[in-house]
Amino acid sequence: MQSDKSRTLFWDRLLGHLKGHAFQFDAVVPPAYPTRAGWKLLLVFAFLEFILGPRLTLFRQLGLPSPSDWFRIPLLMAVALFLKRLVVRLRLPQIGLSAWRDWRRSELSYFVQVLLIANLSPLADKFH
Repeated sequence: MQSDKSRTLFWDRLLGHLKGHAFQFDAVVPPAYPTRAGWKLLLVFAFLEFILGPRLTLFRQLGLPSPSDWFRIPLLMAVALFLKRLVVRLRLPQIGLSAWRDWRRSELSYFVQVLLIANLSPLADKFH
């Protein structure tokens, strides 16, 4: 009896892990927010993408040196989250960024694997 339960638990966990490989994540209810907030999100995106630019072309146009990637990418993320909070006034779960504790097994497994692969693949290139 105990071995049947442990076998079932093993297969449930394995399937939960493998679902991430096939992008078979559990369906989630899309977050609801007012239409006005959607338009504000679009304006924030337009500002970040076309005015500021992902490469911070505004710096180049002002004659300033462009910051390196390790600084630029977190800076843009911080500005995006700040504008989301200041202008749009939405919480993170309302735009689809749920807390780690709310993630399902397949999402956690997939995230950890992608994180490992992304950080180890540059090392593999050095040895070839």
